[in-house]
Amino acid sequence: MVTKRFLKAIATLLFLFFTGSCAPGHDAEESERLREYVVQGKVQYMEGDYNSALSTLQKVLGSVRDMPADKFPSIDLQNTYLLLGNIHFAFGDYVRAGEYYESGLDEARKTRNNENELIFLNDLAIMACYSGNREGAIKYNEELMMLRGVDIHRQKYFNLITSAYIEHTFGSPSRSVLMMKDAMRYIDANQLDPLMKLSPLSEISEYFEQNNRLDSALYYLKTYESLASELNVPDMVADNKRKFMRVYTKMGDTAAALKYQEEYFTHIDSLMNPNRFINLSNSFQQENQLKTSKFVDELKQTVTNQKILIILIVFIVLFVSTLLVYRSRTKKVNIQLFKRNKEIAEIEDKVRAIEYSRLADHTNESGTSSEQPEQSVGEEKDSSKMREVFNRILTFMNTDTMYCDPDFSLIRLAEAVGSNTKYVSQSINDFTGKNFRTFINEYRIREARRRLLDVENYGNVTMQYLANSVGFSSTSTFNSAFRKFTGMTPSLYQQLGKSSEIE
Repeated sequence: MVTKRFLKAIATLLFLFFTGSCAPGHDAEESERLREYVVQGKVQYMEGDYNSALSTLQKVLGSVRDMPADKFPSIDLQNTYLLLGNIHFAFGDYVRAGEYYESGLDEARKTRNNENELIFLNDLAIMACYSGNREGAIKYNEELMMLRGVDIHRQKYFNLITSAYIEHTFGSPSRSVLMMKDAMRYIDANQLDPLMKLSPLSEISEYFEQNNRLDSALYYLKTYESLASELNVPDMVADNKRKFMRVYTKMGDTAAALKYQEEYFTHIDSLMNPNRFINLSNSFQQENQLKTSKFVDELKQTVTNQKILIILIVFIVLFVSTLLVYRSRTKKVNIQLFKRNKEIAEIEDKVRAIEYSRLADHTNESGTSSEQPEQSVGEEKDSSKMREVFNRILTFMNTDTMYCDPDFSLIRLAEAVGSNTKYVSQSINDFTGKNFRTFINEYRIREARRRLLDVENYGNVTMQYLANSVGFSSTSTFNSAFRKFTGMTPSLYQQLGKSSEIE
């Protein structure tokens, strides 16, 4: 962070020294257009369209950096930094989130906007906890409490919540829960924004889940679910469904676990597209690098050979530093993606085990499968019949790996679930919005992902072997499907699975 600012300052000073001019000005119309982008980005963020918000706000930041400081309102720039920091934080990119929060904090301090400074300090303290930076978390929390001229109740709440996060991360989780409860009581007592309750509810429910106090976890999850839905906070809704899925899996409630699993995947698909996020984020970095390159090229035309040599050295250092930071950030993002995929795969394994157990018990009791083929074509439009067929399909897919056979077909699936191809195809399309091939390939990718976590048996297999083992006849088709589903290539997933840095 310091190196980046230092190099940027050097480049700016050299530019001013050799050219004696500032960056080209922007008129009021351009400033107003950018302010509209800020509003648009905020709306997209509140609606849960994070990638669109990221794209919109990057346009703002890319243009504002070329404008004189007095041509764009500082409050809009602070909002831009805050939203960009929140988006990167949601995707687990703590490094870049920290940079945006720091930039926002600097801007708030320059304009003496104490309320925004309070928000940025709170976000930086919590982010430091997620990053394992105890000293940073304590520093930001102390600075937060030293602020003057802010809403005392909000300040006290932020201190309570950041202290709870610090205690949870570096001290006693049980004491942290008590502090989280105190924070929620403080919100009610002082009539603060109910939105502030979401983070404490998430942390408290997770604590009870981790300590196998599942009834208590469910109690807080239900309150969390109601409030997140009422306030329409998309990322918290997704977090809530993921936690419900884990708790019901531990409780052995397969139906509830599957319900929340389906809702979670549906919600997360619309909320977060990790692959698009990485592309947008990297594209923005590359655009900045191109601007820097253009700046250096123009500068070389106005200076002597000796001055050109100095600029080239600065540029090389900047390029190498940017490259190292880029690689580090990309690595962190990939690790976060891998951990998310691993967590999902582990949950799926638990659900599958429960399905195996349920099916075995059912078979022992009845001696035969209770599913019967459809009796008449007249039932085709019966939605309850379609749901029954789809439930049998889900049971089969979660308890059998016949779909890993490259020759597995719609006919074979229909035979396996005691139905016909028309019913099976229609039920898949009705309840997933996908065709048979896409539906089967997603199960194959999940199986491939599970196998890659089995480092002992699959840590060194070729991608061609892995693709064939889960039913893909084409390695390129497998690579494309795997990347689309997980956000990374199977070879990178295999590599991260063997890496000690994941632990």
